[in-house]
Amino acid sequence: MRFGTDGVRGVANSELTPEFALALGRAVTHAFDATRVVIGRDTRRSGTLIESAIAAGAAAQGAGVELAGVVPSPAVALIAQRDDVLGIVVSASHNVFSDNGIKVFAPGGLKLSDDDQARSESLIERGAELERPEGAAVGEVRPARSSGSTLYADASVSV
Repeated sequence: MRFGTDGVRGVANSELTPEFALALGRAVTHAFDATRVVIGRDTRRSGTLIESAIAAGAAAQGAGVELAGVVPSPAVALIAQRDDVLGIVVSASHNVFSDNGIKVFAPGGLKLSDDDQARSESLIERGAELERPEGAAVGEVRPARSSGSTLYADASVSV
């Protein structure tokens, strides 16, 4: 599966598998040396399946993961910009219900450049070679509204 104009899309659990989502989570976390990842999603049935796999991949690379739940894509982009963190959205926008997609916002809130996409695709393919942190270096996954979360600290971000 390759990045297109607006991320990666395909039939959920067939073309866009949890295994791919896990590899993508690891790859983009590694590519940006991310220590914090914010993940939002839309209401598709497959959203939590894909979100969970991405979160596991990011945590496996040592990032703290905050699950924002159902939020619009621009909210994740704004958080990625405001907090200079990696942002990921699970959504296929206007595509049919059986599809889903993954959109990645680089720290700073911008879409991935062509170079970022190529680097991420290469890391997905090399996934088994990526170093895996252990013990206390493994990241945690938690709801964004949990104590200590800074996701909603700015009142100008209403989701």
